[in-house]
Amino acid sequence: MICCWFTNSLNKDLEDERRMYRIFAYFILKSLTSKSSTALNTELCQAAVCFSTTHQLYTLDRQKKQKFYTPKEALIKAASYCAYQDRTQQEVRDKLYSYGLEPDDVEELIVRLSQEKLIDEERYAQSYVRGKYGLKKWGRRKITQGLKGKGISDYCIKQGLKEIDLDVYEQNLLHLLEKKNATEKEKNPFIRRQKLSHFLMGKGYENDLIQDALKGLEEKD
Repeated sequence: MICCWFTNSLNKDLEDERRMYRIFAYFILKSLTSKSSTALNTELCQAAVCFSTTHQLYTLDRQKKQKFYTPKEALIKAASYCAYQDRTQQEVRDKLYSYGLEPDDVEELIVRLSQEKLIDEERYAQSYVRGKYGLKKWGRRKITQGLKGKGISDYCIKQGLKEIDLDVYEQNLLHLLEKKNATEKEKNPFIRRQKLSHFLMGKGYENDLIQDALKGLEEKD
């Protein structure tokens, strides 16, 4: 029966909650190909009850294994977490909640960590910009979008973007364009230009800089 198969499979080697869903789906599909409609309904009901019960037990077991910290203990762990590398407020907030803290305690620790400069979103933005434009050669638009997605304020983003050296920025753009142009197989000049433009826009560069770079490339050819 599905219920027996399902329970035995869970007991053998359950690594995480996703595995439970995969096993459940597997036996539903198995029953669909091998049972009559009446037997199928019975089997599916049994499997659903079994799955629900096992899921609840698994969730309770996982909650028991989770360690909860006092605000003082959480502060020490959060300080270590922030010292390893720059973090956003939201990253630290999520970490503090994972320690089992109440909202008031979480926000109080966020304030304290910020006062001690262990959380500094302006510094985070500066570091983020240096890495993305220096190593990954992202443009301003993509960098800005990435920082906004992390909850960084417009002010901190503006300060972070000051880390960009304009000469290096333009060299990055030209390097990406030349590299893409060398591998682009499109022969039609109009379509080729569009593809190169879309590629650079995807990297986050501004349209006016892209058009200037494309014009320079065409003049060179």
